[in-house]
Amino acid sequence: MYKDPKASFKELAYRNDTSIFRDDLLWDDFIKFLKFKYEDLKKVNVYNYACSNGSESFSLVMKLLSCLGKKDSEKFFPIIAKDVDSLAIENAKSNSIPIDWFEKSKINLHTDNNFAEYFTKDFSSNWYDGETVFYCPVKELTENVRFSKGDIMKDYKRIEPENSVVLARNFWPYLLEDIPRLILRLAEQMGKNSTLVIGGFDVNGCKNYNIDLRQELLKKGFVATDDPLVFTKHHQLRY
Repeated sequence: MYKDPKASFKELAYRNDTSIFRDDLLWDDFIKFLKFKYEDLKKVNVYNYACSNGSESFSLVMKLLSCLGKKDSEKFFPIIAKDVDSLAIENAKSNSIPIDWFEKSKINLHTDNNFAEYFTKDFSSNWYDGETVFYCPVKELTENVRFSKGDIMKDYKRIEPENSVVLARNFWPYLLEDIPRLILRLAEQMGKNSTLVIGGFDVNGCKNYNIDLRQELLKKGFVATDDPLVFTKHHQLRY
């Protein structure tokens, strides 16, 4: 639990922009894609870089469980979630997460109105600002995500080359001159049957620096899918 929930949450919110079921990704289509692409595998390695307070990692766990069921989702777990920000990882591991009314509605939308199956109110937190309440994710969420501090620029070699899904989302514009270097490193590390997912902020933000992120990924061997934010490393997939 946070020592000072209000201060910790506000500081993290100032430093990180994240939310549950972030709208730039077509979550239903993405799960269909994962099911089809990795249907015959027993294990898929999933990484979530720039995980912040865990909102996106938990979103993926909830969506996999809701769409595929527990048995067919197990091969995607645990999700390896990393962030360079120590405060983000501290918050992610605290087993308490701020959720506003809009995020709660999105969770219900994506889980067939099963918010209560994934979160319980954190009664140890007395902070309420009229919109945001702290909730405790259930064990089915926390046990399927492993949070740790990490920098993708340094940790990319820890990505399993084959059968991996790498969510590297909504941080690329902050890299500036390191963008080409990270693209090359991921292109060399990620092998056959792997998937890279970027964010809408990445595409739009990089344009401000005259960088077409999607085209740069394509030049280095990534292959576009039907979703403009999802890339594979071998052949194009329709889903």
